[in-house]
Amino acid sequence: MSEAIAKIEIIELLSKYLLCLYERRFDYDSFSKIFTDNAEINIQSKVMPVKECRGLKEIRDLHVSLFRLIKSSHHQSGDFVFI
Repeated sequence: MSEAIAKIEIIELLSKYLLCLYERRFDYDSFSKIFTDNAEINIQSKVMPVKECRGLKEIRDLHVSLFRLIKSSHHQSGDFVFI
């Protein structure tokens, strides 16, 4: 895979994630297209302390809990820089 194609795939993956957040779509099918069973994330939020999650189920569950506390949100991406 070329570097350019890899970068496009990363941007597309991030866009899918942001769309799920925007639509508050945290179902297994949607998240399994973004995260693997061994994925690890670290979420920092003003409404809850820093939280590390491992695995698709834990990541999904955290998003469901977090977005129950958030009445509205805005998600935006652009100007990607790859180092």
